[in-house]
Amino acid sequence: MFRTVLSIVLAVMVVGIGSNVYMRMRLARTDASTDKRAWWKLGSDEVGDTYRARFSSVSLPLINQLSFWLVVTIAAVALIFALLWK
Repeated sequence: MFRTVLSIVLAVMVVGIGSNVYMRMRLARTDASTDKRAWWKLGSDEVGDTYRARFSSVSLPLINQLSFWLVVTIAAVALIFALLWK
């Protein structure tokens, strides 16, 4: 049971991190300014909002936010079950 939950959490985390890195790389590649590292200094919400504004038909920011909240929810439920399981 623990292995399954941990595997699911890790898979969702990898998807979230991968989508965040991909959004930053794509924004840095399409940015006309000379400072390409500026996208790595911004927060995830700012990157997601800018990505949503530039590429409106893509759902990567939604996947990024969904994966974050899914990891938080699964961790909270697992903690509650661990505390109540005796």
